[in-house]
Amino acid sequence: MGCSNKGFYELGQSYQNSECIKNAQTGAEHNECINAERKPYEEYEKERKSVLNK
Repeated sequence: MGCSNKGFYELGQSYQNSECIKNAQTGAEHNECINAERKPYEEYEKERKSVLNK
């Protein structure tokens, strides 16, 4: 993974998922972490640019 914005975004998403799993207290919480909907980088970037252009 390179040092691109997309790379940093994906690294952050992976870290959040790892922390979620690590801190899960129950099987249900663990499953929520596994099944959490992750926003694709392209969607995130589109929203970010929209906010910055306001």
